[in-house]
Amino acid sequence: MVHFIDVYEGLPASAPVGHPHIVADFNEETDKDNLRGADGICTMLYKYNPSVLRDFLDLRIPSIEIVRREEE
Repeated sequence: MVHFIDVYEGLPASAPVGHPHIVADFNEETDKDNLRGADGICTMLYKYNPSVLRDFLDLRIPSIEIVRREEE
């Protein structure tokens, strides 16, 4: 079974499949039949930084960039 959580306004855990969700935890037991790419993307962005998810979902922002930089 997949567990969605209510931690972000606009992405309710009770929304139907096909609506983005925040996943509580990915593990071997997670029911992947009810997961969509949008769930994974929104979960990753939320866990990275909720403000990045907010910007990603804001239709007034034309694009966002996520850059990983390694310390030298």
